[in-house]
Amino acid sequence: MVHSLKNKEIIIGFFSLILVLSFTTNFTLLDDHLYFNFYSNSTLSYETINKIIEEQKKWQWVGYILLPAFYFAKFLLVTCILLMGIFILGLRCKFRQVLKIVILSEFIFLLPLIIIFVWFGFIHRDYDLIELMTFAPLSLDNLIDSSGTPWLTPTLKSLNLFELAYWLLLSYGLMNVIKRSFNQSLGLVIASYGSAFIVWQVFLIFLSINLAT
Repeated sequence: MVHSLKNKEIIIGFFSLILVLSFTTNFTLLDDHLYFNFYSNSTLSYETINKIIEEQKKWQWVGYILLPAFYFAKFLLVTCILLMGIFILGLRCKFRQVLKIVILSEFIFLLPLIIIFVWFGFIHRDYDLIELMTFAPLSLDNLIDSSGTPWLTPTLKSLNLFELAYWLLLSYGLMNVIKRSFNQSLGLVIASYGSAFIVWQVFLIFLSINLAT
């Protein structure tokens, strides 16, 4: 059934799910009380805090517009990176085939959004804004204390079981397209997407260090 779906249908389905999850999470988990508690230790007045909250609500729709644009750009970038690896190995496949694999694999990242919604919505109800915004389920950030090295936090959050599953899904999908074994396909993903992933993490660490100084 999945093989019969067109890329356009899969993209629309993904965008619909990500927007519904984002809107539901923002609507149910974020409220004015969290923001007031967050700014309570600052010197801001009640009127100023209230104005900040109103401005955030006013421009919230921009985030919903940019979200599909961000993911569409990611789809294209990851697809191009994988295609470069495929062509370097002397293999051939169509752009739309790799794009379909990338989009389908991206569905795995909907799971942490669902976990966040369930955790804070039904299990851990006593939370603050920082806890909600920094929560990264099944990541190394939950196992390693990065309080002394905050520049490592983005990378530790990126190293999670969902990212690992994403690599495996990409490998499985490419295996059927390039007609190679799973290990060969995994090696291709590690060499191409993995290299880009490492470069991105190094950039994030460099950016975090510079912003902290």
